[in-house]
Amino acid sequence: MRLCALLVVVALAPIVGAQPTVRFDRENMRLRSATVTAQGNAFALTLAMANDNGTPDGVLPSSYRRWWHCEIGGLRTSGETLHITIDRAGYTDVILPVWALSTDGVTFGAYQRVPTSATPTVSGSQHRFTLQTPTGVRALRLAKFFPTRSPRTTRGCRA
Repeated sequence: MRLCALLVVVALAPIVGAQPTVRFDRENMRLRSATVTAQGNAFALTLAMANDNGTPDGVLPSSYRRWWHCEIGGLRTSGETLHITIDRAGYTDVILPVWALSTDGVTFGAYQRVPTSATPTVSGSQHRFTLQTPTGVRALRLAKFFPTRSPRTTRGCRA
């Protein structure tokens, strides 16, 4: 009986108290910071934009904050509701973000627009939208628009 109870606790450990993680240390990814907060059965993610050219705050106007891109991992495969706030945006145009999905947390599909139900609302320097992740997705990459590859990653490719 004790062994059975222990197995249930161990099996539920990844589900109970699990929280998504945000990283932005890969190529073409850029954020200043990210926070994740539980909100009932959902999570609130605040993604603060960094200056596009890496200069310290105050050197250039906020209009130099136009690109954001990150990876969100640790998602429950049953689906997650993510309330996302893009903070410190240097633009006011409404752009439907793109995502690339992964069922194993390692390999990602092609980028595509998120569902139109996630069209951001803009208030000052914040853009807010809600994503419902599809069943089976463990991680996703999220960006303002379709990322481009740098020349060093496409070296040797012929047009």
